[in-house]
Amino acid sequence: MPTITIYVVENLKPENEIIKSINEGSKDEKEWLSVTKNKNFKNELIISYFFEESIEEHLKNLLEEDSLEEVISILKQNGNGKVIKRVLCFFNLKSGILEVHRGPDKITQRIIHKLSEITGMKFIPLKLSPENLEKIYKEHSLELRQAMFKNVEGLFYQILRGNNLETNKRFLEYISKFKNCLRVISIRPAIKFLNGGKYQITINGDKGTVKFSSTSDFKWRPRFEIRQIIQMVTGVKNESLFRY
Repeated sequence: MPTITIYVVENLKPENEIIKSINEGSKDEKEWLSVTKNKNFKNELIISYFFEESIEEHLKNLLEEDSLEEVISILKQNGNGKVIKRVLCFFNLKSGILEVHRGPDKITQRIIHKLSEITGMKFIPLKLSPENLEKIYKEHSLELRQAMFKNVEGLFYQILRGNNLETNKRFLEYISKFKNCLRVISIRPAIKFLNGGKYQITINGDKGTVKFSSTSDFKWRPRFEIRQIIQMVTGVKNESLFRY
């Protein structure tokens, strides 16, 4: 599923200083950053992280093992040993929220390290408390579809799934007894949709991530919808965090 990893900036710098530092930051042949202002949203920067990846790494999850070596061999014979990939990030200049449109892996860590090094800003992974997650599903969802409790009754994780869990007797018992153990929720977000469609997102309080359910029509949701979801998730920690 498409994933966004969220960070909060501790020492937010002025807009011009951020743009200048990224544009003039050190570049090499294997990784670099670029930044543009979002023409449709004045308080948002679009940051692109480019990195070089080997053909083997790029294709290993796309092809069956039997055909992988043959495809790689053909590409290398034609001089194609590397590919350039891009990760999109969106930075809100008012709230200091950075969205990395990728899961919390080593590439995301490299992006954060490079941004911190170039801009001098400190990016803190978003952490959501059980109270934050409870507020999200109570105030900002159409339906709670999944809840994950950590370290409950001898189990590392206890997962409850179903339709309208917020009214489910077993879930209500769990949230009453183990409220402080709630770490992950899956909901249908109560936002304005561009095409009238509704889908599920999964919010991880420990990792600060939002996962979107994949659909056949498109991988990523419109920016209009994603921005509402990020505001919903981060706003529970500070109601004045977003000032558009």
